[in-house]
Amino acid sequence: MFGRRNPGWVAGLAAVVLVAACSDSGDSTATPLSHPLSTQPEVADQSARILELEQAVGALTEELVTARDDLADAQADIDSLVGQVAGLTGRLADMQLTLDSEWDYMYSWVQPYLDQYRLEMELLRPLIPLPDTPEARQSKEALAAFLTAAHDGDYVTAASLYGGGYESLADWNPSVDSSDGPALFEAACTYQLRCELAVRRFLSGPIQPGRYTFYVEFETDGGELWTMGPCCGSETGPTVSQFPFVVSWTAGGPRVLTMPVYTP
Repeated sequence: MFGRRNPGWVAGLAAVVLVAACSDSGDSTATPLSHPLSTQPEVADQSARILELEQAVGALTEELVTARDDLADAQADIDSLVGQVAGLTGRLADMQLTLDSEWDYMYSWVQPYLDQYRLEMELLRPLIPLPDTPEARQSKEALAAFLTAAHDGDYVTAASLYGGGYESLADWNPSVDSSDGPALFEAACTYQLRCELAVRRFLSGPIQPGRYTFYVEFETDGGELWTMGPCCGSETGPTVSQFPFVVSWTAGGPRVLTMPVYTP
């Protein structure tokens, strides 16, 4: 039987193979393969995004390089300005030394003439009569009362006749209430001002509308003319014996604008 072909047997075998093939193709659990064309849009989107990021990184890199260059230029400008400031500071110091030297020379040249002029004025003032008007007389009387009150320790009266500022008195005596005029006068007369000096005589000075300047000479307890020597340790400055006091005419009457003599 096997040595010859049997057409019926062959036909039956073909039928079995066909049924098996059809049965495999109908299995619902088989996973189909994705087609390559279905992923192309996603790949294209990712590629475009990568390109955008690369371009952004490139732009930021260029900005960073530019900023770094600008920073370097700014630092160079700063270094240049620092050098210029140092140079100008040195020149200013040299000019100050030159100016001080020239000022010392001018002072040494002019000072003798100023001292001679001051001495001549002190000799001439006693020859000039005091102004004799009601306003001038009241102004001199107010000045005399002010100096007498300061001399006698009547600081309330002294403050009432004073019309100037209290800034210096407050600076000299910071522990005293800056709004308390009598207390400031008391402290200043104790520590800074020569309120103990008695008036020797009044001399005439410049006159302006509503404003009088009187020069005052003081005397020691022994009745001698009091003089103030050169200031601050100087041995060449002038010796002064006549001191200017300004009196201003106000709505409340004359007020003294000058404090008693101050000696450093």
